[in-house]
Amino acid sequence: MSTPGLYEDERHHLYLPDEKRMLSTPVLDAVAEYEDIDLMEADFRLYDLIDPSALNILFQFNSEAAATVSFAVSEPYVFLRDIGNGVEIWVSNIPHG
Repeated sequence: MSTPGLYEDERHHLYLPDEKRMLSTPVLDAVAEYEDIDLMEADFRLYDLIDPSALNILFQFNSEAAATVSFAVSEPYVFLRDIGNGVEIWVSNIPHG
């Protein structure tokens, strides 16, 4: 699911644990949508920036800890936040604090 963000130049996605895909897939989809690119032609690979397996482990939904992760993908920043029943995925050119 994608919605416009607080700023004109950011996008917000929500990943739910009942989805039949790993968290890294919607992260890549969010970046591709934000950048308006085909991932097959992208000049980056997610695993060069962050370990996709570590993301999946960090945001396991049986954990008591609330996790937040951010990293840069060329120009935009990606922010992931555990919201208890899912993960918010924000892509923006504005660094969030």
